[in-house]
Amino acid sequence: MAHLVILDLDGTLTDSKRDIARALSHALLSIGHRVSDESVFYPHIGATLEETFAAVLPPHRRRRIAEAVVAYKAYYPEHCADETRLFAGVPEGLAALQARGIILAVATTKRTWMAERVLTLLGIRGRFAHVQGTDDFPYKPDPEIIRRVRAALADPCDDRRTWMVGDTPRDIETGQRAGVRSAGVLYGYGDANALRRAGPDLLVASFHELVHRLLAGSINGSA
Repeated sequence: MAHLVILDLDGTLTDSKRDIARALSHALLSIGHRVSDESVFYPHIGATLEETFAAVLPPHRRRRIAEAVVAYKAYYPEHCADETRLFAGVPEGLAALQARGIILAVATTKRTWMAERVLTLLGIRGRFAHVQGTDDFPYKPDPEIIRRVRAALADPCDDRRTWMVGDTPRDIETGQRAGVRSAGVLYGYGDANALRRAGPDLLVASFHELVHRLLAGSINGSA
């Protein structure tokens, strides 16, 4: 029986922080708030737009968050791959997993069409049996996104042979609440200590290590 590996997008597959931060900065500027250092957004990548804007805006500007969300959504699609790149080891790692019969899917806070666009522009859309964005249902850590991936695939894998992989505690909690195994990646945007405290089944420093550990487990039946 093939494994199913469900991967987060931003901070796990793609190094997208500069494009996302630039779009967030553009959106806030549209409501009159200038950000002097776009790195302020990096710790919030993976959160919802509303959460991110609430975290960085002063209280008197938060009433305009909805406007900023609209501005972001108008700007980002045309700039989603200006500087976004795959993390080291991702193309060959996905190929290696797929070659061993492991089913690959994406689960992201982005809308599905937006995730599809990014993956297509980066040349790896074909590696995934399913791409699931968060389309009008609760965001991670609600496990609905994993349920939808598995339903779309008619997933034959049992819970102990299904993995949720991500760079933030909310990715780990999503997997835990869905009853599947979880892997945290330390090279992404999430806080490393918080990721450890979330209690993933596996913690890795690189995508190469993730692939190695998953393939080793698939050989001996422990993963």
